[in-house]
Amino acid sequence: TTNRFLIEGTTTGRGLMVRDIDDNSSGSLYQAGTNTYLETHGASGNIQFQINGTTHAYVDNDGQMHVSATGTAGKPGYTFSSDTDTGMYRAGADALGLVAGGSEILRLAANTISGSSTSTGSFGSLIVGTRGGDGGPDISFEGDSDTGLYWHSAGSIGWTSNGADAIRVASGGVLNAYHGISLPTTKILYLDGGDNTFIR
Repeated sequence: TTNRFLIEGTTTGRGLMVRDIDDNSSGSLYQAGTNTYLETHGASGNIQFQINGTTHAYVDNDGQMHVSATGTAGKPGYTFSSDTDTGMYRAGADALGLVAGGSEILRLAANTISGSSTSTGSFGSLIVGTRGGDGGPDISFEGDSDTGLYWHSAGSIGWTSNGADAIRVASGGVLNAYHGISLPTTKILYLDGGDNTFIR
């Protein structure tokens, strides 16, 4: 009832086969049962997806999918037909950006998952695989990356401001205050969960 070009084959046969006579390479498009196949016959061949002569994606002989579009937060490389400014894109070298509504919300990079409401590249760390310090705290803020909270040592958490220790909480409930770079170890509050509580 509709205009169509029909090529029939069998489950083991090739419905449509094409060949490059220059190097005797070939490929097929065929139906086998309920499955439709696009196949290259060469062991080192790729399946290329082109628009107007430009390759935008391909599948290599190891089964890895490659896309040529780096994309942006406003137009991610992987997206949805009904929501094209939401998806995933390459945010930089070894960095993956997740976007919603055209803005980068989450970035995955080496040992770090970071969050942002913009795609400027200035991010505060949310979860880190490596430990920071007073100059680069584990939890920080966009636009103020040297102020925040970091793991100091076993049982010890440090607050840092402008790249310098401000307050440190140690095991046993000891709260130490620090000033500038001299870092005096003055205990200002001690809490052990019992009667031993004092401020000094």
